Amino acid sequence: MSVFDEPSRRNRLGLHFIDPEKAAPVINALFDVVHAARMKVATKGYGKQEPEVRNHIEQVVVDLYAMWYADPTLYIGYSRGDENFKGDGCYAGKLNGKIFKDIIDSLAAAGYIENHIQDAGQKDKSSRMRGTPKLAALIEDELLSWASISTNPSEGVLILKSEKPKKPKKGSRKEVLFKDSDDLRIPAMRENLEAINKKLEETLINIFVTDDQQADINNRLRKDPDRLALDFTQRKLHRSFVNNSWDEGGRFYGGWWQGVPSEYRQYIQIEGKQTVEWDYSSIHPSILYINAGLPRPIDAYDIPDWDKQYRGLIKKAFNQLINGSEKTKPKTQWFKLAPDTYPDPLPAGWDKMKRGEKAPIRRKAFKKLTGRDYNDLLTDIIKHHKPIDNVFFAQVWGGVAEA
Repeated sequence: MSVFDEPSRRNRLGLHFIDPEKAAPVINALFDVVHAARMKVATKGYGKQEPEVRNHIEQVVVDLYAMWYADPTLYIGYSRGDENFKGDGCYAGKLNGKIFKDIIDSLAAAGYIENHIQDAGQKDKSSRMRGTPKLAALIEDELLSWASISTNPSEGVLILKSEKPKKPKKGSRKEVLFKDSDDLRIPAMRENLEAINKKLEETLINIFVTDDQQADINNRLRKDPDRLALDFTQRKLHRSFVNNSWDEGGRFYGGWWQGVPSEYRQYIQIEGKQTVEWDYSSIHPSILYINAGLPRPIDAYDIPDWDKQYRGLIKKAFNQLINGSEKTKPKTQWFKLAPDTYPDPLPAGWDKMKRGEKAPIRRKAFKKLTGRDYNDLLTDIIKHHKPIDNVFFAQVWGGVAEA
């Protein structure tokens, strides 16, 4: 397998060490490496650009170390094309392209970064880099760790996304630019979330598991390209709204603990103290039945003719139905809905497949597991919950969640 097909996540910007004084020896040492590399090809040093260079070095190496600590085998994908640093490029206004690339190349030459540069024009497979033991040792020798890493508690806390593109256009929702004055609720939501994030950054949140258990968690998280591994530096939350509306969505995302498999959540600790997870039985169906003024079945996910061992799949399917759009209501469109099953082994390139490409493969895995078609389960759920069947394919949960 090519290195460009290996699991990776996008590089994260804005990461820094919480204590600049404690981190100074690390940044100074790496700056000396970068500066020496520059002097081999230039007639003068960075001059007034030195603070900017140091800032770039810190963002690059802190991100690399965060990934190293989560899983040293994983790569970070990044872009080198000049177009990414200007206009509406992903780094425009955030990074100086020449400085950014010079830092990566010179630290790679010195053995602090393993770097793989993608050929120009390969837009679907970016360049890859990851930290080396030499970089990790430099950082940890100064008694720095993942708990020493800070994110900006104010940046990107509220996200507004567009409606899902319609045919013939394809793609995912795009982020929509907005002003805090666009909605009276925005300033308060931002202020509350910034306060929460500041407290999260000051709080030690950990998980007390063995190395083997953490490896098991990471192996399972690799199926989710947005996570890949337990990254304890990801303790900043954001809220994501959809359909260009502050009334739809708004759920909290971003915390590493949100991706921990259920059986391991009991081992999450806050400041060294064990946590307890309150489990509200069938919370979504309960709220929907209450809103309708009707009694809820004792177990909303106990569907006739379906074995209790499939309860997890039934729960996912129920939530899929209430969050489905009106366009997927006709049975001819149900092929777009996929169960929460994975083929074993995963096909080559699974992480690069689009949702529509994965759907038939997931459905095949579901039939192999249960002996029945996924449409049968969807039909039986709707039939079992006929008293509230108006909530299916109505994207009702966004409104309920904000009520």
